[in-house]
Amino acid sequence: MDPAAPFQFEVRYRPGEYLALLREHIHTTIMPTNRRWWNLLFVNLMLGTFALGLFAWKSFRVGRCRFEMDAQGFIRHSRGGPQSVSWTAVKKLHWYRHAMLMELSESEVPIPYRVLEPGQRERIAAWVAGCRPESQAT
Repeated sequence: MDPAAPFQFEVRYRPGEYLALLREHIHTTIMPTNRRWWNLLFVNLMLGTFALGLFAWKSFRVGRCRFEMDAQGFIRHSRGGPQSVSWTAVKKLHWYRHAMLMELSESEVPIPYRVLEPGQRERIAAWVAGCRPESQAT
């Protein structure tokens, strides 16, 4: 497989994977490292009451997404229209158990691993690293 070859995929986000990604992201980026029990309780209560509503709203607003990725960046086609993003706009890649999260300056783009073919995670990481070597942590 040519490491520079573009690829595309489609995704419809699932509530369970969205909550799992949100929980992992909060636990690794926002919560203090000591993770006291009341912080965990607060996050779990918040996720249980707020995040499902947020997911429903975002799913309605965005719908099914089609991504086109190449060495310059990606285009996300959704209900809101196409959005073109250069790899230089990716501040950080977060690698979690079931998905990666691309942190942009004003939003995040989750990519579940289930929609990627073998080698595509590594190609995304290489493309981002080529533009922003500091974006590879976590």
